Amino acid sequence: MQGHYALKSEETAQLCLFLTTSEEVGYEPTIPAQRADVKKGSGSFELAEVVKHKGHLHLSFYPVPAGSRFGTVYFGTTQQMKQISNWDVTK
Repeated sequence: MQGHYALKSEETAQLCLFLTTSEEVGYEPTIPAQRADVKKGSGSFELAEVVKHKGHLHLSFYPVPAGSRFGTVYFGTTQQMKQISNWDVTK
């Protein structure tokens, strides 16, 4: 996935591409291509995720050094978005 970001609320963050699975699958390690260190302002990114399970992809900022995600965007087909329309994605 390639795109552009705009980060205004933090000096630095990690921009991550993750899959929220639809069923319990246990721990899945991340790969370096899922994360990009970004700085306040705007820029470009390229991220990748190996999709092994059913689920919903999302792009999120995470504070550095650690903390809860912010600025999350879920994406997918119309049907996939209907499946998660009642989710509270602020957590």
